[in-house]
Amino acid sequence: MKNTDFGGNDKRRMEITVHEISRLERILDEMLDFARPVRLKLDPVSINGVIDSCLEIMDARIREKNIAVKKTSAKRLPRSLWITKR
Repeated sequence: MKNTDFGGNDKRRMEITVHEISRLERILDEMLDFARPVRLKLDPVSINGVIDSCLEIMDARIREKNIAVKKTSAKRLPRSLWITKR
């Protein structure tokens, strides 16, 4: 693009080429980010808390579908290992 000898259609073709190369670089970066292995960290957490979080996330869909959820949980459960992203 720094070459000023381009004119008319050649200049437009170069602009399109530069734009498409940039687009391909972004796509490649996204693919590499997706393929990169995730580091996991194991932490003990309460399974009751995990269930509560899941129900909270799903609350809108549960109400939308008119689903009745009855949750009972034990007061004393051992803490389980849960995988979290690091």
